[in-house]
Amino acid sequence: MNELELTNIYVVICNGISDIGKAWLMASIGKIAPEITLPIKIDPLLNLSFPQQLGVDAEDLCTLTDIEAFLETNNVKTANLKLSEDFLTYASAGMPVFPECNIISGNLLLKFLMTQETEIRPGEVKKRTFNDVSSFLASEITSIVKKRNPKNLLIEVGGTVDDKENVYIPGAVRLLGDDQYLGVHPEIIFLTFFDYAEPHVEGAYRVKTQHIRRGITRVSSAYYGIPIKACVVRRRNVPNEIPDQVLIRDLKNVAYETQIPFEKLIYFPNIKKDQMGKLTKVLMESNLFDQLQDPVYVEF
Repeated sequence: MNELELTNIYVVICNGISDIGKAWLMASIGKIAPEITLPIKIDPLLNLSFPQQLGVDAEDLCTLTDIEAFLETNNVKTANLKLSEDFLTYASAGMPVFPECNIISGNLLLKFLMTQETEIRPGEVKKRTFNDVSSFLASEITSIVKKRNPKNLLIEVGGTVDDKENVYIPGAVRLLGDDQYLGVHPEIIFLTFFDYAEPHVEGAYRVKTQHIRRGITRVSSAYYGIPIKACVVRRRNVPNEIPDQVLIRDLKNVAYETQIPFEKLIYFPNIKKDQMGKLTKVLMESNLFDQLQDPVYVEF
């Protein structure tokens, strides 16, 4: 039986290209219940490390001010150590930020190789597989959650679902639902966008949804067995003269073709990334996150 306060696990991923706004989507979700939502980022990078010291006690909350001070005093942008800017975004939404919550693949794999026993009997070495890495990652996430004991867990998976570096992550996410780990079944929040091509005929438009449909298929395949909580779709570079109603109509077709309930498709109009309150409002109006809203009040 789960003795933690944890009740929800959401895993935010994207398809096609990275850097399309997973961090501000994470922050927009976390803003619904900021103080009880813990953000974790799993970064596919193999050669960068998150600084273990941010100028405060490891047991204390690393505030936005602490992180900015670390960046300034340690010249992190040009040093070998890199602090993910996504954590600045998380902190700006009021969520607690801790160094151990940025899981770098290079560090994780190195720790796995150094700490896992390989000799199963004298002279016989166990062959390690990505399934072992998945178990190790699930254990690392479990340790973080037991230490911080949040009510909600948000996990951002860096890169895209197709990245080879992420091959062991879906298995780890599935394991989180087992009682030996967290005992709370995760749900996927998928971020994608409309494609747009310049029309050949003046006055026409060429909005494409193939990317959205392919993305849903790839996510469902890679993270099979884990339900999709929501599919958030951005306008991205679709011109403003194309009305929202046209894109919403196209999303209804996507829902029919992919058998995803239309209610799970959340359309984000052209909103700037710093307008987090408006993004949060769109999420709340979808009614997919009702369990996070009471008794928390969100100011827009």
